[in-house]
Amino acid sequence: MITPKPQTGIPYRLVRSRRRSVAIVVHHGDVEVRAPNRVPLYWINAFVQEKADWIERRLAEEAERHTERYRLMHGHALPFLGNPREVQIETASRNRITIDDNRLLMQLRETTPAYTLKAFQKWLGEQARAYLVPRSEQFAHQLGVSHKLAAVNFRYTRSKWGHCTHRGVLQFNPLIMLAPATVADYLMAHEVSHLLHPNHSKAYWQTVASICPDHHVQRRWLRANEYRFQLRLED
Repeated sequence: MITPKPQTGIPYRLVRSRRRSVAIVVHHGDVEVRAPNRVPLYWINAFVQEKADWIERRLAEEAERHTERYRLMHGHALPFLGNPREVQIETASRNRITIDDNRLLMQLRETTPAYTLKAFQKWLGEQARAYLVPRSEQFAHQLGVSHKLAAVNFRYTRSKWGHCTHRGVLQFNPLIMLAPATVADYLMAHEVSHLLHPNHSKAYWQTVASICPDHHVQRRWLRANEYRFQLRLED
């Protein structure tokens, strides 16, 4: 349900549920109001009006962040393990993506944004498997939990960088390959340590620190920059 606030004209999406309070979420340029089922619309509109300045600031911040997102476009720099490479996209008879110290060459059957993204994600997933699997196994061996590591999987998600199941399956977002290698190491240390401690206790963080002593620094970097990994495909 899209409901504009008459006083400012800010459109928002209203989501009602059995929740107890009203909340406003600004994400990807959209404004969502989450409200209890019984709260009347006039009260919700008044609440949105009261928060109008905050909403407009958040929308402006998101618009600025949009310009800072990594670009999967010809001629733009895209980091690989933190090191920028110039993206070069050209038409070819078959798909082939190669990388060196200076460039990321994408030779593709099609060069539309959607096709380019799909090909890039497939390639990046292969790079993530080649890099993260042996490193995760190395960290598991270092902690003496190799027997608990059942598998390492990969999945593109919007909200999670990694996950460890109770069965010992690690899952990583391949986009972590765009972060510095030290940040990727922190992510692996974070998830592998869960094989020993399925919680975030003091003992858990001590285990993380045994693999990644500066994990606080790497964690802060990832939190501060994760919005940049929502790849831009067009200007």
